Amino acid sequence: MFQRKDYILLGFICLTLGFFIIQQFYLHKKITKTIQPENENNLALEVSELIKTNTLLQAEIEELNSQHEKLSRSAADAKSANETIEENLKKYKIILGLGEISGEGVEIVFENKVNSTQLIDLINAIKNIGVEAMQVNNERIIHSTSIGGGLFNPPTIVKAIGNKNILYESLVRPGGILEQIGAGNVSKKDNIVIKAK
Repeated sequence: MFQRKDYILLGFICLTLGFFIIQQFYLHKKITKTIQPENENNLALEVSELIKTNTLLQAEIEELNSQHEKLSRSAADAKSANETIEENLKKYKIILGLGEISGEGVEIVFENKVNSTQLIDLINAIKNIGVEAMQVNNERIIHSTSIGGGLFNPPTIVKAIGNKNILYESLVRPGGILEQIGAGNVSKKDNIVIKAK
């Protein structure tokens, strides 16, 4: 069976194994001590730093949101300003006769001669009714257009863009400008094109 040297060898192996187990225990204890905070104060400091960092990040997010809102409002204001400028530019181009315009309106045709005074009265009456644009015999009428004196030979055609029903009713009413002139046939048009000046 077992001899004395076997017991010595077995004892030496047990002693060596016990030594390594104790060393492992102390090493594990040192590693745990190094990795984990020694006390709750270190953990509290870390939590405190995280809270400060979180607060700073929240403030930065709020500042960025505020800047985003300001930029969005600024962009919307700029877009609105551009739209207003475009509308005004379009309106001034129409007033100055710089662009072609089309829309509903009326066409007045004179088959007899018309004198310049009658034509000026008609143009002023149409302006008072309200029009976007007007032309006489293919000439755009704007604020600076002068009507030469004398007679206009037939056919004299006056085109006016505006509300066709209001223009028509105002021109053909009893005592209206066409009755005063004593001539002129008015017709409603869905689409009249008036060229640029």
